[in-house]
Amino acid sequence: KIVYTVPGKGTFVCDKDGKNVLELGYLNAPQWINNDWIVGMNDLDDGDRIIESDIMAMHIQSGKKYNLTNEDTSIALYPHASGDGNKIVYHTLDGQVFLLTISTMD
Repeated sequence: KIVYTVPGKGTFVCDKDGKNVLELGYLNAPQWINNDWIVGMNDLDDGDRIIESDIMAMHIQSGKKYNLTNEDTSIALYPHASGDGNKIVYHTLDGQVFLLTISTMD
C-alpha cells in the first residue's frame, strides 16, 4: 500500500498499482506504523507559520483517529515510526525531540 497527501485535498491510501484509493481526510506528513495504521500530524498554519500541531495515529480501515500528543501544549511535528511499529519519534517547533512508545490493536 502507498500513503500520500495531495495539498488541499487530503491524505489517501492506494495499492501499488494506484487502485483501490481510500480517502483518509486531513493528515499531513503521513508515515506507516504497520499495515493497518499510519501516523501523521494534524497541523494548522496562518499562511506564514505553523500555529498548532498534534501527532495523530489513524486506523486506515475504520478511519478512527487518536491524538497522541493532546496533553502536550507544544507544536508536535513530522512523526516517524520505528520499523517494528512500537515507537514514534517527533520533534517540536522549538527543536525538542520526543519518543513515544505505542501499542496498536487491530
